[in-house]
Amino acid sequence: MLNNLGKNARDEILNSSTTQIYKAIREVSEAERLSRTIGETTIERPDFRTNMDARIGSMDAMRAVQQGKIMPSDAGRILAEKQAYLQHMTKDRRRVFTPDEIIAMSSGNCLVWMPGDVERPMLLNVPHYWQRRDLAGRFLKDPDLKNYPDHVVEINHRGRQVLANIITEPTPDELQHLAQYGSHWRYVQGYRPRLPRFAR
Repeated sequence: MLNNLGKNARDEILNSSTTQIYKAIREVSEAERLSRTIGETTIERPDFRTNMDARIGSMDAMRAVQQGKIMPSDAGRILAEKQAYLQHMTKDRRRVFTPDEIIAMSSGNCLVWMPGDVERPMLLNVPHYWQRRDLAGRFLKDPDLKNYPDHVVEINHRGRQVLANIITEPTPDELQHLAQYGSHWRYVQGYRPRLPRFAR
């Protein structure tokens, strides 16, 4: 989509961006590119086979002492050796996020990538703007959302999702000289903008 802006636009924009936010990635090639960009990490996991061999070796040594086959001092040396392997961990390399993990990411989560500033990308929970109480009344209807009529918008009001009317009225005289307002302005009911000090 970025390449629609111009030749090689995507590469130029991404290479010059100090902060990149990725949310709702659904394209396999984009998920693969992002997965490669983020890179790999080392994870530790229990080495179950080594752990089990150590447990069996310890039990064999104790059984051998009980049966008089070895001296307790020899069993102690064997137990000490096996003890080191009871919690043995093995290390594996893997991608921090695989492409399928990126695609399956919850819609409320996003990856914030800050090359050069943050060692690893941050996985953050970022609610949709219409679910944020602090943004209520600060936006009008998204033209791409066909869920509701044009004169209503979904906002978070006192912790719950409600539909609020969009009010259209003549622009106050104090603001009509500003081109961005024109003859009418629109706002969410209950959130009428305060006039700037210079306009009062």
